[in-house]
Amino acid sequence: MKKLVFTALAVVAFSGVAMAKTGEVAEVELKFVNDPCSDVCHLAYDLARKEGANHETADKVADLAYGNCIASRKLLSQEAAISQ
Repeated sequence: MKKLVFTALAVVAFSGVAMAKTGEVAEVELKFVNDPCSDVCHLAYDLARKEGANHETADKVADLAYGNCIASRKLLSQEAAISQ
């Protein structure tokens, strides 16, 4: 019985503390960009997993694919700017 009373008091005390400093939270709008390099990253991860790679290895493969995609897009945009 003592445990039940103590538990009830603890629940009431901690719930009061948890609600003490609640306030209104500003809304946040999330914007997702349609990035082809993100698609490459996801495809590389999925392919690596299908080929038997574990999560860590597939994640590294995906990171490399993403980095290569970003680098190639920068290179292409620089070449386009030079040719104009």
